[in-house]
Amino acid sequence: MEIWMIYALIAMCFIWFMWFFQKIVAERQTINTQSFIFYSYSVQSLIGIIVIFLLEKTFVLSQEVFIYGFLTTFLYISIIESRVKSLKYVDTSTYFIIYRVFSSILLLILWQLLFWEFITINEYLWIVLGFIIFYLLLEKKDKKESTFDFKKGIKYIFIGIILISIIQILTKNFVLSWEDIFSLFIVQGISGVGITMLKSNKKEQLWKVQNKMDLFFLIFNGCIVYCAIFFNTLAFEQWDVAIVYKIISYSLFIPIILSVIFYNEKITIKKLLAFILTIASIALFV
Repeated sequence: MEIWMIYALIAMCFIWFMWFFQKIVAERQTINTQSFIFYSYSVQSLIGIIVIFLLEKTFVLSQEVFIYGFLTTFLYISIIESRVKSLKYVDTSTYFIIYRVFSSILLLILWQLLFWEFITINEYLWIVLGFIIFYLLLEKKDKKESTFDFKKGIKYIFIGIILISIIQILTKNFVLSWEDIFSLFIVQGISGVGITMLKSNKKEQLWKVQNKMDLFFLIFNGCIVYCAIFFNTLAFEQWDVAIVYKIISYSLFIPIILSVIFYNEKITIKKLLAFILTIASIALFV
């Protein structure tokens, strides 16, 4: 097994936790989204500083590092906010399958346009499967839920799809320029803290935590986020964005399974079929 695939698989494991934690925030009332984001980036900043100190590296704040760090952080905060909102209206399987399949399709298309590569028959088949999966998942989270809310949830999914595709292309361009990724992580962490504080109307509530369990949850999530970003970036250094992203796409299955177990989300025949087709579509490229 090649090193880039090992990095991608490790990133996938951390993203399992990261996504399910975001599902928890969407369902729980004790942690608001802004505090969740604030703690994530605070911990990322702290870990980034510790890593640079332990590895005896130099913190580099070039114009490129600042622009990439701030821009990718701003976009990813928007993804988290849209994801938490969407998960209030659609179930976990609907969100993560549509999000992963269509963001992979968009990345594939962008990769072809930017680097003039040909789309293979397998890739055309995969795109067709993506639209079939989307059709199968078009149903409400709850029968009592309004069509308006469901459409709102779908809208937030596609906002996330567009933004994550932009972030992945930006990250690939960054690592190709051989900039210091350790400095980038610190800039992203500090940018995240600053952006969250500016967007919050009640800044003092960002620090407030209901209990010790919530505090542990927030700190642990920050560690998970740092590790996911770190290994995802290392994989991008070694291989194509579209291929790495497809492997990481397997991370969607654990949040779905855990949501069925802990939140009693129902798996219908249509969702099960979409689930199987998703496995088949990803397997075409692994």
